[in-house]
Amino acid sequence: MTPRRPDCRRFEPLMLALALAAALVAGCASPRTGDDLAVPPQPDTQAQGEHMAITGTRWVWAAATTAAGRGGPPPDQLFWIHFEDAQRASVQADCNRGFAEIRVASGGLSFPRVAVTRRACGTRSLDDRFVRLLEAVTGAYIEDGRLKMTLAPAMAGPAGIIEFRRMTPTPYVCDDEQRFVAWAIAGSPDLVFEIEGRSSRLNRTTSGAGLRYESAIASGETPIEFRAEGRAATASGPGFALGRCRMAPTAQAW
Repeated sequence: MTPRRPDCRRFEPLMLALALAAALVAGCASPRTGDDLAVPPQPDTQAQGEHMAITGTRWVWAAATTAAGRGGPPPDQLFWIHFEDAQRASVQADCNRGFAEIRVASGGLSFPRVAVTRRACGTRSLDDRFVRLLEAVTGAYIEDGRLKMTLAPAMAGPAGIIEFRRMTPTPYVCDDEQRFVAWAIAGSPDLVFEIEGRSSRLNRTTSGAGLRYESAIASGETPIEFRAEGRAATASGPGFALGRCRMAPTAQAW
């Protein structure tokens, strides 16, 4: 993979000595292991035991508030961040994938390096904007179930925020052993469909039975379609057609 910006976004082994939970707010939480990530329920909280662990969680970009106003990504573009551990997060920026280094300093959270692939996602894509927003993050907290990250004033004004909604996975296994994951988005009727490392946002559509989701695409392209009824599901899209799939044994029915 060719990095998007070779001078500053390179894939490297990234290790930090401090856990995110211990440094987001100095002296406010009990000791955690070096692989733990946790964020407070509000900015600058000093409350004990209220931090939310986010290790292993995935969050989809919902909106951003900057000096230019408030807005979010269009429905046909997908942006998320997945906190793998206290050192690194996976990132999807529209059609590009990559990683972000997590750094803790002066009680704040930042992503000083974001490395993504270099596909051309289209002239409407917000992939570059999303990467720039992540690079401007200075802290994080949970509010009303959303992950909110504060932004550097120089980039976003004095009250800059980027907001994320929690994603919850439901894995499926098909008769041919093919596997995919349907990620529910908190507070949204949409979901994210992931197969073989590729993720797409699907919009819920009207269906007579069960649930039906379809991707928003340009004219002439093949949409991704996902149907679920109880624990059974079907899925189709460019290069695949899965007709007999069921939730993995540990998954909960829709």
